[in-house]
Amino acid sequence: MPIVPRRLSSRLILLVSFILLSTGITSGWMMAGKQAKMLADSMRRNAALMAENLAERCAYHMVLNDYAGLEGILVQATDKADIKRLRVSEPNGFVLGDVMNGPDGKPQRGSPGVINPPPPSFTPDSMIEGNELVVRQPISAGAPLGWLEVTFDLSSIQSIEMEARKYTILFSLLWVGLSACLLLIMLRPLVRSIGELTDFARRLDQRKGERISISQQQTEEITELAVSLNDVSLKLLSSERQMLEDRELLLRSEKKYRSLIAMVGTAIVVHDGNGLILESNPRAQELLGLSADQLLGREVIDPDWCFLREDGAILPVDEYPVSKVLASRQPLRDYVIGLSTPGHDHISWVLANAEPEYNDNGDVRQVIVSFMDITERMFAEQVRLNNLRLFETLDLVNRAIQGSESLEQMMSDVLDEVLSVFDCDRAFLMFPCDPEAKTWSVPMERNKPDYPGVLNRGIEIPMDPEVAGTLRILLNADGPVKFGPGTPHKLPADVSEQFGFKCFMSLAVHPKIGKPWQFGIHQCSHAREWTAEEEQLFLEIGRRLTDGLTSMLINRNLKESEARFSTLVNQAADGFFLHDLEGQILEINQTACKSLGYTREELLQMNVAEVDAEFISHDHVRNFWSKLSVNHPVTLEGVHKRKDGTTFPVEVRLGLLQFEDRRVILGLARDITERKSAEVQMLRSAQRLHLHMEQSPLGYLEWDENFRAVEWNAACEQIFGYSREEAIGHHARDLILPEAAHDLEDGIFRNLINREDGRHSINENVTRDGRTIICEWFNTTLVDKDDKAIGVASICNDITEQKRMEIELAGYREHLEEQVKERTTELETKSLQLQDSRHALINLVEDLNQKTEELEAANAKLQELDRLKSMFIASMSHELRTPLNSIIGFSTIVLDEWFGPLNTEQKEKLATVLRAGRHLLVLINDVIDISKIEAGTIDPLVEDFELEALVKEAVEYVKTDIENKKLHLEIKMKNCRLHTDRRRLFQCLLNLLSNAVKFTEDGEIQVNAGLVVPEDRNRVRIEVRDTGIGIAPEDQARLFTPFFRIESPLGPQAKGTGLGLYLVRKICHDILHGDVGVKSEPGKGSLFFLTVPLSGETKGETDEKGTGD
Repeated sequence: MPIVPRRLSSRLILLVSFILLSTGITSGWMMAGKQAKMLADSMRRNAALMAENLAERCAYHMVLNDYAGLEGILVQATDKADIKRLRVSEPNGFVLGDVMNGPDGKPQRGSPGVINPPPPSFTPDSMIEGNELVVRQPISAGAPLGWLEVTFDLSSIQSIEMEARKYTILFSLLWVGLSACLLLIMLRPLVRSIGELTDFARRLDQRKGERISISQQQTEEITELAVSLNDVSLKLLSSERQMLEDRELLLRSEKKYRSLIAMVGTAIVVHDGNGLILESNPRAQELLGLSADQLLGREVIDPDWCFLREDGAILPVDEYPVSKVLASRQPLRDYVIGLSTPGHDHISWVLANAEPEYNDNGDVRQVIVSFMDITERMFAEQVRLNNLRLFETLDLVNRAIQGSESLEQMMSDVLDEVLSVFDCDRAFLMFPCDPEAKTWSVPMERNKPDYPGVLNRGIEIPMDPEVAGTLRILLNADGPVKFGPGTPHKLPADVSEQFGFKCFMSLAVHPKIGKPWQFGIHQCSHAREWTAEEEQLFLEIGRRLTDGLTSMLINRNLKESEARFSTLVNQAADGFFLHDLEGQILEINQTACKSLGYTREELLQMNVAEVDAEFISHDHVRNFWSKLSVNHPVTLEGVHKRKDGTTFPVEVRLGLLQFEDRRVILGLARDITERKSAEVQMLRSAQRLHLHMEQSPLGYLEWDENFRAVEWNAACEQIFGYSREEAIGHHARDLILPEAAHDLEDGIFRNLINREDGRHSINENVTRDGRTIICEWFNTTLVDKDDKAIGVASICNDITEQKRMEIELAGYREHLEEQVKERTTELETKSLQLQDSRHALINLVEDLNQKTEELEAANAKLQELDRLKSMFIASMSHELRTPLNSIIGFSTIVLDEWFGPLNTEQKEKLATVLRAGRHLLVLINDVIDISKIEAGTIDPLVEDFELEALVKEAVEYVKTDIENKKLHLEIKMKNCRLHTDRRRLFQCLLNLLSNAVKFTEDGEIQVNAGLVVPEDRNRVRIEVRDTGIGIAPEDQARLFTPFFRIESPLGPQAKGTGLGLYLVRKICHDILHGDVGVKSEPGKGSLFFLTVPLSGETKGETDEKGTGD
């Protein structure tokens, strides 16, 4: 039996049925997709609001460094079923808290302390990854504090989407069935007529060639048949119009269904045009505190409900959401109201939205109101206001402390602020907060006029057992302690009765000097209940008061010490001499005695000439002293002689004074032995600076005020081709400036000299052999001691190759665009050729749309890859490596004390900066090497070299670390000559040695080099064996993949980037045409080996052993 019916009528019925079925299924599937998208958008908006609320709550605890409270918020938030993970990190990526929703529904803590890469910008964002929605919300309190990352589970949304698609398709199939039945009923006359016509045509065909006469009756039958066909056609047109109307009804139903789905997870209440409730969802019933039956038919002005404004006032009926929509006939958006429901003693805050629906006459038929619970958001806003009040109060206290010049003024100003902020009756400072003291007093208090205290009465009170017990409670507490009704601590009876307070809150403050103080506030008018926010604010004020007391007490002690020792020398580190105009010593300090080796009594009997190793004569000295004048001291250098005859250089500052009614000379002698030594070191540092400049990979030039070269390092010779002798003294136009820039050179150099422009630029320059290159310049104006420009220092980097790569990438992008245009033209041509067939045209349009989408996606992906590649190469090689070279270079210069001596702390800090800079430079170089290898842009630099020299050089790099760990080092080597890229082979071997040292705490490291591979005698093998932690079998398979790091028991010191071994494998395979492998057993160590092609003959065998002990 044929699949396609032969009869034309049957074919027509089959075609119409197929079109109806395809249209119904496609429309149903698209409608379900739109509904799912609306559901996901609603989920994304709700997730953003929830993340914003949590971020505001987290900010409060981060400001106070309350990480336990922060984690409590995260644990509490994970109770929500849709939340999978919450993570809080600082701006630098350091994770402060990490809580996940475990499989059993209980919170599980993650790994705080790790580094979570921060987003590129400090703005909220969200993304969908698989069945998860990740929302990132910045946390700030006036300044950025960090990030909140919330991960939501979308599996429930996806299940809803599949259910929606299922039921929508079933509905579409039902619609198709009904439509098909109607069409069959309407098509029956047409089918019958077509059948008759077909039979008639067949009879005519059988009688072909015969003369046929048609009777009048047959003519009338044909006419009737034509009329019947016309009627059937009219019925078909009517049926088509009816189908369009049914489709319009279906779209209206879809719109209503979309509105309901968009509010999933939100309270929904549907009112009729008179305000009566027609429908409600479970969330609305939960918020309003009534069941569905109880809500049905209630009016909008039901007395059981109480709606509130944001300020807490009762909301009038005409301001209800339904009332506002019915009155304005317009939708209502983001309307905040409070909701007080029957049986609930708390207020729920909601964000209301209302959407009217109209009938055919344009009147409001019903109103759909949605309520989103924002109680947590309002609570977070209140927390933010409390934080703001805390910061403002602390700012006032800080201003009071910083603006005070004395201890009394500081205490008075701070207590005035406390009195105002807490609106209490008395604020005081008591000293000492010591239960063993015999008496106590109040050095400062501030009070309202009706409640005087101790200070006003001017008394010192003996310590009694009740007060001593109170002080012990304060000293044992970690924060403020509340006393009075409703608290665990009773008031001290005698003191409270004597000074008339009903309750108080106090805190023991501990300055860094002296005994502790008591800081407290009294409420005398009534027994007050202090809130948690007031308690926290009081604690923060106490901390700042502690710092203020410390600084003020130290300052007061310093002033007293200054008064006691005002007659002594201001600078005890220098020798102090006071002598008359004859040179007789009148006064001297211990520093001078110690430096000269004499006792004080011996020096007071001596003349300054006896300690001056360069003394000429008394007449000469008196002549020099006679030229001194008051207020015009003289500084000179000399040599002092010790009691044992040794000498040392000094810097002497002499001044003429009027002392005890006679003219005397005050001399301050400073031992400058170290300074002289530093000058020698400075000279050596200058020599090292010159050496560094010569060895720098960046060109370094200096120009005088006439734009002539005065400095030219070796890198400049490599870049431009001129030797130092050829370049020094020549103008820039004769060296590096192209002819096109000769007319602009005066303006360029004038801007540099005047420090107006040109500090950073990218220019075209010419070399000695006439080549044009592109250079990046960093220029600095050189000035003399009077800040007058005397020239320009320039650092030059040849970026010609980088620019060439950018041009190649641009050409590649244009080529891709041309391919897309050609493909699009081809598809358009095909489209024009297939216009004759409707069915074929539909198929072609579908194919065209699919191919166009694929091409657009491929083009977008290629453009994105091209952009990322260009950004990576340019950013990593220019924006990171060039500044890092400057940081490393200048850190080395400063650490070598070219600009003056450094103390131990400064050297340690600079050494840390230098180590970090070098580590980052190595990491950047590794990443760039990987990128270049994968792009195929690295050309091997092949050369002949000895394997033994390369191995020894690599071992020297890690020898210090081996000695520090006291490891045993053994080298077994059969020397041979290799012909390959020495630098890349050295890079691989150094990486393997560094890993061996890093993961070995005790034992030995063994290097076997020069072994000939048995399978291929034209290859050589290098092995690095250690007795470290070893590698698990499951980790060995992923060891040479990018960013893989094994879990090490050695802790953070053994962490890395996970790029080292991946780079080794890429270099071995792609550049050296060799191989790399590993053999390891956990707990027993590892063996890494390299094999590379061998060239040359084996020369001999050596065996070296060493130890780090």
